[in-house]
Amino acid sequence: MKRLVPLLAAGLLASVVPPAQAHHLPNQYCSESGDVCLSSKKMDGKRKLAIGTAAQYFKKYELCVTGPTGSTTCHTFEVTEGEGGYGDVVRWARNFPREGAGKYIVEWKFMNGDRIGKRLGFHV
Repeated sequence: MKRLVPLLAAGLLASVVPPAQAHHLPNQYCSESGDVCLSSKKMDGKRKLAIGTAAQYFKKYELCVTGPTGSTTCHTFEVTEGEGGYGDVVRWARNFPREGAGKYIVEWKFMNGDRIGKRLGFHV
């Protein structure tokens, strides 16, 4: 897992984010500087919520998912160091409730409650 985090972080830092379609939120985001990247994509057939940073700007973060019913679940996770930077990968199905078909909204937050980057989303 420690090898996956830096590879993912490096991939996210190098990716170009396509424009969002009007009917849903994007599933990846990188800051203009490329210092922070977020993703809510499927990898290896599993929905993974990932954060990658160029340096250790913070040690812990809060990850929140709002499901189609409007309920929000948040958990605290840690950023770990890897070969290509810092980051973390969280499996959605292991950590958040599945509320059936519909739109899910994902937010990463600093421990003070301020949002990191943009809201991302995915559909089930």
